[in-house]
Amino acid sequence: MKLSIYVATRNGSTRNPPGTFVHLLESLRNLADEIVVAVDYSTTDDTFDAARQFTQNVYHFAHDPMWAEMRRQSFRKCTGDWIFALDDDDRLSSRWSREILEGLMRSRPTTHYWIPSRFFVNESGSYLSIAPWIGHSSVQLYRNIESIASIPTTLHQQLAIAGEPAYLAGLYVDAMDFVWHNRATREAKIRSYDEAHDEEVTQFNQARFYLYEDYYFETRRADDAFAPAIMEPLSESGIEAGVHVRFLDCPGRMTAAQTYWVTIRIINKTDQPLLPQSEFIRWGSLALAYSWTGGGANLAPAVRTPFPARIMPGHQHDALLKVTAPREAGVYGFCTDMLQDDRILEAVRRETRTIEIVPLIWPPKVAPGTAGG
Repeated sequence: MKLSIYVATRNGSTRNPPGTFVHLLESLRNLADEIVVAVDYSTTDDTFDAARQFTQNVYHFAHDPMWAEMRRQSFRKCTGDWIFALDDDDRLSSRWSREILEGLMRSRPTTHYWIPSRFFVNESGSYLSIAPWIGHSSVQLYRNIESIASIPTTLHQQLAIAGEPAYLAGLYVDAMDFVWHNRATREAKIRSYDEAHDEEVTQFNQARFYLYEDYYFETRRADDAFAPAIMEPLSESGIEAGVHVRFLDCPGRMTAAQTYWVTIRIINKTDQPLLPQSEFIRWGSLALAYSWTGGGANLAPAVRTPFPARIMPGHQHDALLKVTAPREAGVYGFCTDMLQDDRILEAVRRETRTIEIVPLIWPPKVAPGTAGG
């Protein structure tokens, strides 16, 4: 399989810190069969020439408020079987490799991958660890078949690909926007988006997202220590029959009413495949959820997370479960659930954790490992 990595940029050489644009392209050399760089016509620096040091596939494009043309051109300019689309202020986390990408592309049923982003707030590795920044995943790796794609018509709307998705955990696109671009730059971005943005349609609060300093947030230190399982055969023997859901990364403390990621591993020791929804083709009957017990009476509503991937018998897959903490402080029991047609699957072998829910403390601060920072 041939992979095209597609990078869109505007003044990438000077808008971001010196050398970061070149470093991004250099880091992609060992991952891609082809690098394609789209440079906005309004670019005034040497971005075009800098990109030509790494690839001859550099072209200009005319920016439109919805970014629709940029997405459309990714299909028309890339020649690979798959496309991995990145922005010029993105970095790939350390777990990405050519071997992993080849494995993703070999999955015959899968037409696209949802990849989670981490939004960093400093170069030392602290990222925003609650919603709306956590839970922000995008279709960035997809088959190069324009006829199965629905190009977005509004700003912040996702590219939609027909067919079976897979949601990844443990492999991240690290967004450096909040580190590399100061407050004034981000305020200018919001002003430029105002006319094109339809908040009622996308439910996207631009001010809260880009001007995070004005709102409650928490940070966490990035840790890519464990190797993710991606629709892979079981390496562990002696597992009892059934579907198992295990915690891989679950905080022991959460702040009241905030939303987090919990990393879980789903193990299929049955004789039937577990299937996600196939976009525009097949409705999915499976979903991930969770439940709280104990503590205060005001429990959080269970947020449902799409079933993450096709998991064949004797296979496992890691997933990010979106979890909202109860609104009242206390000590709670936390348990994962799997739903089928909106009913809890009682046969699933699940784990339970004890979580301390603490009150929200203002103001937030960047201090990894503590609530509110």
